[in-house]
Amino acid sequence: MFNLLIIPLGAFLSSYVGFLAVRALMGLGIGVISYGAIAIAFELLYAQAQGYYGNIPSFALQIINLAGFGQALGIIMGAITFRMTFLLLPKLGVIPK
Repeated sequence: MFNLLIIPLGAFLSSYVGFLAVRALMGLGIGVISYGAIAIAFELLYAQAQGYYGNIPSFALQIINLAGFGQALGIIMGAITFRMTFLLLPKLGVIPK
C-alpha cells in the first residue's frame, strides 16, 4: 500500500517541482544573469577578433577585404551567437525541452 502512494508522489514531484524551481529561479533573474555573463564573454572575444583584424597591415587588409573577409567574419560571429542562444535558452527554461 505504501509503494502505491510513493511512486505517484515521486513522479509528481519530479515533473512539477523541477518546473516550479526553474520558474522560481527565472523569477529571481538567475537565467538572465548567466546568459548575460556568457554574452559579455562572447563580446570580449568578438572585440579581440576585431583587434587582430585591425592590426593587419593596410595593403594586406585591402586584399582580404576584396575577398569579403569582413563579411565572412560577421556571418561566422552571427552564426555562433545564434547557436549559443538556442543552446542556452532551453537550459535557462525559456524554451521548454
